[in-house]
Amino acid sequence: MKCPRRLEPFSHDDGGEDDWKEMGSHRGCSFCGSMHPEDFFAAITSGHMLIGTDKNYKVYVEVPHPFAGKIIAVGSESGPAFDAEGKPNKDDLTLLEKARGRYDRKIMGTAPAMTQAKFYWQHLDEAGMDRFIELYNAKKINLEPRFGLYRAPFFATKK
Repeated sequence: MKCPRRLEPFSHDDGGEDDWKEMGSHRGCSFCGSMHPEDFFAAITSGHMLIGTDKNYKVYVEVPHPFAGKIIAVGSESGPAFDAEGKPNKDDLTLLEKARGRYDRKIMGTAPAMTQAKFYWQHLDEAGMDRFIELYNAKKINLEPRFGLYRAPFFATKK
């Protein structure tokens, strides 16, 4: 398949082919990382929440975290090992950090039950766009309660 986002202005289309790869709880486009349309609709019909963005081409979908409850890297911290006076910026610098003059450390924590996956509307064909509009109009989509889809998909129009 060829990702439809390759055709957009400012895209870096190298002419390659794309495919769907496993991304934990769903398949993702190898070019843009979007959820597969079938997985997107499966998430909607299962009641997973959609979270709007300020973009008319993207939405986020709450999905089960593939490492829920396990210890994972949840962030990082880095910086110079020494201040301007040559004093260590951390009390526990390793020999390698001292030799490199920098520290780079992962911050570990417990993975949450849910995470967010992105879905680019460009991955919907015309039938998929119609299906989404029908589900939306029938109020069969679990939308983020405060703001919902505060920016409508590019293919949606008010009647």
